[in-house]
Amino acid sequence: MNNYIQIYKNAISDEYCDELISKFEIESNKETYDQGPMSFTQVNLNKNKWQGDIERLSSVFKKYLEQYKNDCVITSQMWPQKYAFEEIRLKKYLQMEKIALILMLILLV
Repeated sequence: MNNYIQIYKNAISDEYCDELISKFEIESNKETYDQGPMSFTQVNLNKNKWQGDIERLSSVFKKYLEQYKNDCVITSQMWPQKYAFEEIRLKKYLQMEKIALILMLILLV
């Protein structure tokens, strides 16, 4: 059986990652979710005038989605004909000692 978990290192540059972290830190429109050890603050890029970043990250997601499909030998029968990306969110988990900034990419089928 094929391993469908793939890691793509350096999908975005260190400089761009630092830029996203800086923008996140100064963003005034954050949402906080208190869920015990998984508590976090997030910014929904789609709700906060981050259009340039949405376009840039979507381009990266599409590139690596195609790479993923090639790497895992995904056939047309294994992937939906129509799909969309969920809104992009940056999250900072509050219980961790250092910043954990995670891009959430969830495919909607």
